[in-house]
Amino acid sequence: MEIVTYLLTLIVGFIGGALVTRNNVKHVNAVVAEAKEIAEKVDQKVDELSAAAKKKTTRKTNQS
Repeated sequence: MEIVTYLLTLIVGFIGGALVTRNNVKHVNAVVAEAKEIAEKVDQKVDELSAAAKKKTTRKTNQS
């Protein structure tokens, strides 16, 4: 009887662990996808700022 209880506990634990892992993997994948989107937006903004900083300003001089 102890062996049956041990095997049953092992099987239930394995199934429970698999379900918990599956749910956490979905959550982690969602967080990673969101982080990638945010990183793309930040990269675009950095590119815009660096392009604006690289623009040369021209100064007109008065020649009399």
